[in-house]
Amino acid sequence: MPTPDNPKADKIGVLKEVDLAAKVGLPQKKFRDFRKLSLEPSDWFHEGVGRFKRVWWCDSGLQKIEQQLGIQVSRVVPMGETMEVVKANFFNKRVIQCKRANGEVVIVRVRDSKNFAPRKFNGQPMQIRAKRDGGGWAVEGNGPRRKGVI
Repeated sequence: MPTPDNPKADKIGVLKEVDLAAKVGLPQKKFRDFRKLSLEPSDWFHEGVGRFKRVWWCDSGLQKIEQQLGIQVSRVVPMGETMEVVKANFFNKRVIQCKRANGEVVIVRVRDSKNFAPRKFNGQPMQIRAKRDGGGWAVEGNGPRRKGVI
């Protein structure tokens, strides 16, 4: 966050590009392209160095995004979905396969898939909460502590 000794301190009260992408549900690349094509440098600014560099959006930039996308960024709330676990024994232990409510099968990123299972211990399908994360899905919160128990 900008500090008072930062020359760009008048832009406090802005939103990080990572958070904006998660809030709107679009990939961060879309905002990067939008920033390069149609925004002035006063609408956003960089902070940090190297891989710790962050992009902050100012109010004027957020208003231009709202006009371009046709939505109000301040009213968009990211929401997760409840999904059923379909498959959890991939070679990559950081992903599981889930089925959305509309029947679409998606890959969801998790911390560790060892405790996820298609069925709970009582035979019911295991359900998780997942949210959009860039171009994919990620589990909300922590994973289960024991196999098949949420």
